[in-house]
Amino acid sequence: MSEDPAPREADSELPFVIEPATLEDVEACCLIECEAARAYRDAGLEAAYALPGVPRAAIRQAIADRMLWMARWQAPDMPVGFALARYIDGQVHLHELDVLPLFQRQGVGRALVRHLLGWAHQEGLSRVTLLTFQDVPWNAPFYRRLGFETLAETERGPQFIRLVRHEHMIGLPEIAPRVALMFRL
Repeated sequence: MSEDPAPREADSELPFVIEPATLEDVEACCLIECEAARAYRDAGLEAAYALPGVPRAAIRQAIADRMLWMARWQAPDMPVGFALARYIDGQVHLHELDVLPLFQRQGVGRALVRHLLGWAHQEGLSRVTLLTFQDVPWNAPFYRRLGFETLAETERGPQFIRLVRHEHMIGLPEIAPRVALMFRL
């Protein structure tokens, strides 16, 4: 795996930067995820809100693997969102994307996804996958607007299939329909 090509990426028109997370960001990630999950409760998906967050150990591992990126508001320097990815079947899988509610709908999530896509492309990968709620507006419809398409069952590798089975075991599809998506690089 190569070093992150742009340790700190800023768009002069955006008031935030995307950069690799550090161990100092673990608690911020937990807080951001918890705050972002309130949108599920507000949308009547209490069960999704009640799901446990990403374990701190998994966050630390993603940081060590250089697979977690933070969005930081520039003034003041404050973490407002993150994207956590991991390798599944030799490709990148977006495991978690969260943005603080106050900073949503300002391009933070879109910038994090685009950063991940750019990184995956530079790594020579052919796609980025994810699992998400099919009809929740800030889930599948958001990703589809960014160019993600449905991942056919015939294109799912053994690790991805295990991940889908795990989601079934913990009851995610009973909360609301789920969909597997992919972005071809």
